Amino acid sequence: MNDYTETIIYRRAIVALLSGAFLLSALSTMAVKPKTDNFEAEKTIGRTAQAIAQQRLAKNPKDKIGNILTKLAHHLYPEYQPLLLLRGKMKYRLKVLPPMKKPVPETTFVHALKIRTEALSKNNNMKDRHLAIVYSSIIRLF
Repeated sequence: MNDYTETIIYRRAIVALLSGAFLLSALSTMAVKPKTDNFEAEKTIGRTAQAIAQQRLAKNPKDKIGNILTKLAHHLYPEYQPLLLLRGKMKYRLKVLPPMKKPVPETTFVHALKIRTEALSKNNNMKDRHLAIVYSSIIRLF
């Protein structure tokens, strides 16, 4: 290679390094917003669904609505420990005890689902519309 080619390669390498350093410094000074959890309403619905399902399954282990509410709660809040314990008891056919605290009445739960469905249906978002449809089908079960 001649000196001219080596000079061009050297200059390009320096420009690449400087521009990379500039980009890194620019990225490090950008404000990064902390991730916010927008699913608090869904977690609350999942906890309530788990409590109502546990109450229903304590009376009748083959309760259809109780099983569906358990699945709903698992999809909304899969890492909720009382729900995992309930699912384990159901899997190994152990006796399900009623919840320690009295759960929210089913009418209040259905009313909360209606309110959340209306709020989700206002958004023009595919995920929210699908979730609103799921909530509507749960409301129809009751």
